[in-house]
Amino acid sequence: MGCPFSTSNETPYVMTKQQFIEGMDAWSSHLPLLWEALEATQGEVIELGIGNGSTPKLHEYCKEKKRSLFSYENNIDWYRKFEHLRTSTHAIEYTQDWLEPIQRHRYTIGVVFSDEAPGFIRKYNIAMFSQNAQVIIAHDTEDKSEHGYLFSLVSPLFKSKKSIILDGIGTTAFSNFIDVTKWSV
Repeated sequence: MGCPFSTSNETPYVMTKQQFIEGMDAWSSHLPLLWEALEATQGEVIELGIGNGSTPKLHEYCKEKKRSLFSYENNIDWYRKFEHLRTSTHAIEYTQDWLEPIQRHRYTIGVVFSDEAPGFIRKYNIAMFSQNAQVIIAHDTEDKSEHGYLFSLVSPLFKSKKSIILDGIGTTAFSNFIDVTKWSV
């Protein structure tokens, strides 16, 4: 997905929600809640786990809005697949330690998107960001024995939660700063 350039005679490109969620499938069922989180917050965006359904969309959105984006991945193949998107405002980093991004980002953050592997680590990362991320979007939160992810352990840490299930895949927005229950998704 490329961002078209405009001349002074053209209307500037502005990404819409429809464009952001375009092409959504079960693997990218998180896009509606991710859009709401991006629109409701300011500041840095942190992506834990790079993927086809999130990285290109976040890259274009953050580029347009002039927001810093930090994408972290622990699978070298996924990292290499998207490292070409690295810019001065989009850091793409390979990590073998999920604590590294948490330690690096200790101040208020706009959005954290949690889709990292192995999945069981997500609950720990979500808990660590619970007091400094305005909104956390967690993917794969549907209740099928919770895949061992055990999101129910972190849910009580948040004042506001909203879950959706699209194509059988659950996504949940968690926040202690924004009433996500008011989002119409």
